[in-house]
Amino acid sequence: MKSKHFFPTTDDLFLQWSVSFLENLLQSLTRFNFPQDEYQRLVQLRDAYAAALAAAKNPATRTKAAVQLKNDTKKELENTLRQDIKEFLMFNRHVTDEDRDNLGLPIHDTKPTPIPPPAYEPEITFTTPSPAILEIHIRAKNEVGRAKPYGVHGAEVKWLLATSPDAPPPVDWDELLHSSFATRSPLRMTFNGYDRGKRLFFAARWENNRGEKGPWTEIFSAIVP
Repeated sequence: MKSKHFFPTTDDLFLQWSVSFLENLLQSLTRFNFPQDEYQRLVQLRDAYAAALAAAKNPATRTKAAVQLKNDTKKELENTLRQDIKEFLMFNRHVTDEDRDNLGLPIHDTKPTPIPPPAYEPEITFTTPSPAILEIHIRAKNEVGRAKPYGVHGAEVKWLLATSPDAPPPVDWDELLHSSFATRSPLRMTFNGYDRGKRLFFAARWENNRGEKGPWTEIFSAIVP
């Protein structure tokens, strides 16, 4: 198992990945025989990293010590995740390939086959289930019945919240300043009350189990309900 490939490399995306991983893992702890105390340990490490990352990103609290704490908590979370995934999930007969795919893990293959970079952009739509919440639905393009293309473990979504509903759209994906990562659809985005009525611009692309990325979708927009 080449674990270095499936953790997102940036701080924000790694936090998003760990949140999604633990949410999905919680649904199957008993079936996987995953130790409850070890799950709670992962949650505590994730929360510590989230707090340290927030402090390191905030100009008011960003110090050399804060950045070092963020790096240390990230490393501890990564190392513990690798150990637990290897020990409890990767070769567990109760964990199916579909489970591993939903968790954002690489699939162990006794007869490895080449996995090319994603060739097509995903299809994305959105719904607004409740005030200040927007869900981005992501599915495979040109592949009937599949949520994700073969070998893909998730989608990167880049987004930008404009200051007004009539803001001009970005002309390049680099103008979308924020990133989220989804191993399952939909990606649920929760905003503050004062963000309601603002325009959200977003685009998505697939990422395979080797960290290789496919092409971007066009840039879509929606009004935060």
